[in-house]
Amino acid sequence: MDYSIIFILVAIVLLLISLTIPWVIINFRGQWFYTPIEIVRGITDGNDRNASSFNEKPNFLRFTSVSQEITFDMVLSIITYLVSVGAMIVALVSLWVKRLSKIMLLAGILATIAGIAWIDAIQSFRTAAAASGVDANLINAIVVTGFGPYPVAIAGIIAAFGFFIEKMFRKQEQQDAPTTSL
Repeated sequence: MDYSIIFILVAIVLLLISLTIPWVIINFRGQWFYTPIEIVRGITDGNDRNASSFNEKPNFLRFTSVSQEITFDMVLSIITYLVSVGAMIVALVSLWVKRLSKIMLLAGILATIAGIAWIDAIQSFRTAAAASGVDANLINAIVVTGFGPYPVAIAGIIAAFGFFIEKMFRKQEQQDAPTTSL
């Protein structure tokens, strides 16, 4: 049985579900939920606008613009996330044609990095804001890590685990295969 297809399908489902789950929640002038789609839209929007009305959802990157390093980490996390989704789909196609795909391992590593990097970037943002003199409890109440990066990291671990499980099964099959001697 080809277990790696099951692992990669579970990983892809987790990655796609995380598209709709907030990665960060900002409790400032209302409660704003930011999914990867909205964050990418803010990156590619081109206009660096501020929310003009009280009820308009602010651009998330305006909050992180206090530190270019934190903004870079967040953008890098989103990019590696999107690349890992594509790589997992390519890995699924290559597994479908019965080849063990190292892309599956790469996609797993990228997804794990994306999830962990996002969580670290949010924590770095909180630390930088607290170091600038803002009360740490206030920052923790305003900026909350959403649930979104957790399934991404888990999907990466599942994909990498699936790669190694399949590699182990294929090695076992080769050892169990009858040898013909002439």
